[in-house]
Amino acid sequence: MTTPSTDPITNPYVGPRTFTEREGRFFFGREREARDLTARIVSERLLLFYAPSGAGKSSLLYARVIPKLRDEERFQVLPVGRVSGELPAGAGAVDNVYAFNLMTSLHQGDEQSARLAHVTLSDFLARLARETVIAADGQRSWRWAYKPELAVELPAAGAVQPATGPRFVLVIDQFEELITNHPGRWREREAFFRQLNQALLDDPNLWVVLTLREDYVAALDPYAELTFNRLRARFYMERMDKDAALDAIRRPAELGDRPFAPGVAEQLVDNLRLVRVPGQEAPIPGQYVEPVQLQVVCYELWENLEKGIEGTGGTEGTQITFDDLAEAGDVNRALTQFYEETLAAALADPAAAGVSERQLRTWFDKELITEADTRGLVHQDEADTGGLPNGVVRALQRRFLVRGEARGGDTWIELVHDRFVEPIRASNAAWFPQHLSALQRQAALWDEQGRSPGLLLRGKELVMAEQWELEHEREIDPHEQAFLEACRAERARAEKERKSAERERQQNRLIRMLGIGAGVVAILALAAAIWAGKSSAEASRQKRIAVTAQATAEANAKLAQDQLDHLAGLALLQKAYELKEQGDGLGAIEKLRAAKTTNTDLGINVEAEIELVRRQVATELVQEGEALAKGGDFPAAEAKFKAALALEPPPDTPVYVYVPPGEFRMGAGAEDDRIVSQFGWDNSSEHPQHPVTLDGYWIQRTEVTNAQYRRCVEAGGCKPPDDINVRYRNPQFATQPVTGVTWFQARDYAAWAGGRLPTEAEWEKACRGTDGRTYPWGNQAPTGELLNFRETGLGTWSAVGSYPKGASPYGALDMAGNVWEWTADWLDDTYYADSPKENPTGPATGDFRVLRGGSLYYKADLVRCAKRDHYFPGNWFDSPGFRVVVSLGS
Repeated sequence: MTTPSTDPITNPYVGPRTFTEREGRFFFGREREARDLTARIVSERLLLFYAPSGAGKSSLLYARVIPKLRDEERFQVLPVGRVSGELPAGAGAVDNVYAFNLMTSLHQGDEQSARLAHVTLSDFLARLARETVIAADGQRSWRWAYKPELAVELPAAGAVQPATGPRFVLVIDQFEELITNHPGRWREREAFFRQLNQALLDDPNLWVVLTLREDYVAALDPYAELTFNRLRARFYMERMDKDAALDAIRRPAELGDRPFAPGVAEQLVDNLRLVRVPGQEAPIPGQYVEPVQLQVVCYELWENLEKGIEGTGGTEGTQITFDDLAEAGDVNRALTQFYEETLAAALADPAAAGVSERQLRTWFDKELITEADTRGLVHQDEADTGGLPNGVVRALQRRFLVRGEARGGDTWIELVHDRFVEPIRASNAAWFPQHLSALQRQAALWDEQGRSPGLLLRGKELVMAEQWELEHEREIDPHEQAFLEACRAERARAEKERKSAERERQQNRLIRMLGIGAGVVAILALAAAIWAGKSSAEASRQKRIAVTAQATAEANAKLAQDQLDHLAGLALLQKAYELKEQGDGLGAIEKLRAAKTTNTDLGINVEAEIELVRRQVATELVQEGEALAKGGDFPAAEAKFKAALALEPPPDTPVYVYVPPGEFRMGAGAEDDRIVSQFGWDNSSEHPQHPVTLDGYWIQRTEVTNAQYRRCVEAGGCKPPDDINVRYRNPQFATQPVTGVTWFQARDYAAWAGGRLPTEAEWEKACRGTDGRTYPWGNQAPTGELLNFRETGLGTWSAVGSYPKGASPYGALDMAGNVWEWTADWLDDTYYADSPKENPTGPATGDFRVLRGGSLYYKADLVRCAKRDHYFPGNWFDSPGFRVVVSLGS
């Protein structure tokens, strides 16, 4: 038996790579598979072991099965072999490239592998012996080496050898490489199987395990008949399920004397189980966990705990808590951190001399990730891979962020796992704006927007960019150089046009002078004609010359004015971008509007730019207003809300709308009763309809979004929504309403934002106004243009503000359908009978809190403004959202 390692534990998780045998003490979650696979290998001399990609086949073999075969079953375990690889220099022709690669991967001796070019697998295995190696310091070790001098008598064809002596097991890992490598030598695959089968027949003490991805199993069927058992002995390993993942997370932490607190590991597993389903926008909890994600997240979590990052736990021996997980256990955050630390390590490598972080990040963005946000393969040339020196690529491989794959005689580099795509994109998107100059950012914008001429630098800005280029010549990349050349070409073109316009002005002056001269001549000619009686024809000709000259001058003047307008528009556009970068959104809007009035083609959609800046500025104003309200400065907060609303930002912008003071009628009216009667529901809790007077207040135009709620979580003011809201962490759904929050979480967010949840009365008045309408938009029956409800057929949440036609009298959006909304009030079905006439706040106590507005799952009867529903305030489900009210002087 092997002696357990007593090495001090630094990190019990291995990150995104295969476990080694030495790390087997940290390998958990696969005990049943290890036991069953070992028993299956012992009972079958040729076994096909397959599993889905990324299920951890190699880790299972190295960490558990190989030690069991050696220590418990007393097998002599040969080095793990591979059939892939390129022929080394000097190898010449080989009989079978797959057998040759396998033999060279097993031979650990010093002799050149070229001598294996014409050796059969049977002969090689018969002469593969274990030899002792004595190092310079006297340390002894052993290795397997091919000894052609060994006198071994191979059995005659068809002879049956008795099974005596020790048993040997040969594991050939990643056996799908037989199919993916050297496609031009496909005929040698059959010969390889014949050699493998003959080796098994020649040596009854030989066991062989072929491991491969499940999607290549069918590709081996044509060769099954070439083996003695027709490849019928097989073992399939499923991906890691929830229980196995919990073991893989908990047990290593316990060995490190820092266990997970109750429920923390479970939450992490639920996060790791999220998967994307084709045709469905949001990820959903799946059945399995990807081991690579599990290892990376846990590795980074442990590293952060060891570093003592603020908020990530205390000293050794304490438990890993929910706070630790929130700080460092998020999947995307852990993967991002791993990526960024790997970049730093690679750049510190001597091979990275002359390589900048920008070059490295660009390489990942442009070479390793496709436009469709999937992993791409990059061909590895002799010196570089996609323009990155191979020394740096090898440094990245040593950190297990990228891996090489041999295909068709060449080596290709790819990300170690496609789960890194999203975190890399996000990390780069945050890094580039902070580390690029104005020239570089403008060049990137120019490149992204189809190299629009309207984005080229001109005048002083171009001169400053050229000065920066002189000082940072090494930092300019090809697309920025192209941008500068385009700017210079535009400058040369403009200068040429200026000179051309000047020549035209000179010509026009000459023409006018000639015209004056021609007029004098005409007068003289006319006088002469009078005297000679020949004036008529000559006068007409001179008149035509004068008219032509005048028309030409007018056309040139208009062309010159058009050019001036265009240049003025471009200058305004450039200034708008500068102001936007400086944070002056209102100034940027002013310049964009001025640029639009030039009525020239500026190369971009100016109106779309104005809308974008409106949204950004209005959002900033709202956030400033909320901060003021939280501090008690309600007049200043109101001024910010008014300014944000006055910008008329797009509907999805989270601004506040004002509901003035006054009376309205609360509760079901005749039209409500008529609609409800069609569906047979009891709406007695909506009666009696009664007058209510409210003070003025500001209410959010839309429900609180995932993005807004995330700001509160990141600021420490809110707890994350329940994982049932699988859209919360996906930027794609940032503008959808946050759900999966309890009433208490909604209340906490409202307080953090400087307000509170609306009372039932405030919510209903904001929905229906003072004219007694049934729905926010009036009494018209609901349609798919007005709201997201059952009849719309979407079956999923809409981004806030998607239905501007369904606005309430005060401009509040989405008050019908999409998601239910928490209100401040306790529920009492009879409360309306004696509720206060002014500013009612609901019963003092109760069991349920009131929900309003209906959701996407309901028909017309349940999306009315008067409809009341309820739920336990401490529970969540993936349907209630909420919006915030700020009341003046509250």
